[in-house]
Amino acid sequence: MTKREFLTAIANTEGLSAELTEYALSEIEKLDATNAKRRESDKPTKASLEAAAARERVINFVMHSEEVMDADSIAEGACVTKGQVPSALRTLVTEGKVEKSTVKVDSKHRKTVYKYIGE
Repeated sequence: MTKREFLTAIANTEGLSAELTEYALSEIEKLDATNAKRRESDKPTKASLEAAAARERVINFVMHSEEVMDADSIAEGACVTKGQVPSALRTLVTEGKVEKSTVKVDSKHRKTVYKYIGE
């Protein structure tokens, strides 16, 4: 149960003192004000800044490479973690800058590879 759910339940409960109901409603208003302030803030979070920087490194690495690579080798070459690569590659594939294909590794396994095809 979240704090908002708790306070709403208190405010909607009949038979409680008016003081308790007023307190719950004022706390809900404070939650609303805090959330509105957070939404209005244009300041990006630390995680979003790190993700944007990693995305740029991946994009630059892929754009300056002529070979076909898998996500692991892209992560290694761009010096980012393996978890930061998929979103950047998804963006490039959607924009039509990178071609995604699947190659056979052996009789049982396949690997997804990417190649930069240009603007």
